[in-house]
Amino acid sequence: MKKWSRLGCLYVLGMGAVAIALLLINGIVVRSFLEANSSLFPDLKWEQAINYFVPVLLIFFEFWIFDLFRRRER
Repeated sequence: MKKWSRLGCLYVLGMGAVAIALLLINGIVVRSFLEANSSLFPDLKWEQAINYFVPVLLIFFEFWIFDLFRRRER
């Protein structure tokens, strides 16, 4: 089995596709949370900021978890 680090462009394209998929999923989850708890955020600016930053922060957390499992695999 080839190592992922040696695939070059295919690895980058694959990780980009994973990042896009995770961003979509995270955006849907955060948006549904905000709609269910709309009374907690009376100001639209806070809701927009949360809707933008939380999915991006979740991506970093998810890739950190991915790297953690990958290190344990070796």
